[in-house]
Amino acid sequence: MTTLTAVPTRIVSPTARSARALAVIGATAAALVAWAIASPLATLTVHAGSGPGTTHVGAASVAPAAVLAGLLGWGLLAALERTISSARTTWTVIAFVVLAISFAGPLSAGVGAATVVALVCIHLAAAGVLIPALSRTAGRR
Repeated sequence: MTTLTAVPTRIVSPTARSARALAVIGATAAALVAWAIASPLATLTVHAGSGPGTTHVGAASVAPAAVLAGLLGWGLLAALERTISSARTTWTVIAFVVLAISFAGPLSAGVGAATVVALVCIHLAAAGVLIPALSRTAGRR
């Protein structure tokens, strides 16, 4: 007979929740700072779908993307904490895999080398704050 063993649920403290919220805010700020630095140096345009048109990458697209990435990362971490004992390690590995996959956007849609480099830097700025900050909030078992 097989028995299922439940993983004990870890209660996330208000301090950890605050740290996670600050991680999302910090990642968004880092992405916007990187965008502000890159914007005058490169024409931040990407191919818009399969057509010949391009779209400008502005702060209005950078900020929501960073917030969404942060909230999705937070949600995944919370779900992993409820289901597995190695949530921190698993989440960190997944976060780096998602970061690597996210580079497909700039590499395939960026118009020009300077734009590609700038967009990759924006991704790295957000991830450079988000990954270590959220990882530190994960409890150890």
